Amino acid sequence: MLDKATTPGAERVIRPTASDIDPHAHAVRQRRLYFLLAWLAPVVIILLWAAGVHSGIIDARFFPSPETVASEAVDLTTSGELWTHVWATTRRVALGFPIGAVAGIMFGLFLGRFAWARAAFQPTVTAAYTIPKLGLYPLLLLIFGIDDMPKVVLVAVSTFLLVCISAAGAVANIPQNLLDVGRAFHASRRMQFFEIILPSALPEIFTSLRIAIGMAILVVIGTEFVNARDGVGFLIWNSWTLFQPEPMYVGMVVSGIMGVIATGAVGLLEGVAMPWRSKKRGKRNKPAQPS
Repeated sequence: MLDKATTPGAERVIRPTASDIDPHAHAVRQRRLYFLLAWLAPVVIILLWAAGVHSGIIDARFFPSPETVASEAVDLTTSGELWTHVWATTRRVALGFPIGAVAGIMFGLFLGRFAWARAAFQPTVTAAYTIPKLGLYPLLLLIFGIDDMPKVVLVAVSTFLLVCISAAGAVANIPQNLLDVGRAFHASRRMQFFEIILPSALPEIFTSLRIAIGMAILVVIGTEFVNARDGVGFLIWNSWTLFQPEPMYVGMVVSGIMGVIATGAVGLLEGVAMPWRSKKRGKRNKPAQPS
């Protein structure tokens, strides 16, 4: 393909890129590359960690080698103790997160839709969000006792505040011309909500949900440090008090894996709730058919 350059009489050649020649194959190669890059960082960290321990640069009493931690993980898994802790933390997150997410989305959409509601409630929601989450835990212990209920409530409250603020901002920032189009075609309020407002707000809402699920796991693990007889947080804290670093590191790694899995689950839900995004990606990656 030829294109005239800025200099009179000069021409330059524009060559098609790999994505132009075969978009589908290019997208497959990119996914494979990104998958390898995602694993590259943790593998490099583990190799440097192992090299530091075996060379004596890192004190193995405080930073045991990856092989030792892996062996401890196998022992905890085989005995069933690790599954007990993982299930306890997962159960608390699974009970509190959906409640806070649904309530946060609904109230956030309400705040974003009506300016008077934002003026009345958003300052209070923002102020509550800035309160340290674990700072509320003693109060919840006084109200609900020392069982799992305070942990579940704290997860729900933390999730609600984050998602509510994001949903309200997403709706409030919808371009006015999109709403004007709905009014021009005499769309009812219900149609405007489900055809314009909600689809426009969903991307930002799901971004907040991915952040909130990670925060929910952190909140639960933090409460398990303070008051629990099981859970990943209890495993980490109890191992520290007994000066057993191997299970402590196992708990830390497991908490990270739980975060990755939970975030991936929210991503799958996002694909179900916004199928038009997948269709757009499919069309973009589909190879052009010869005419």
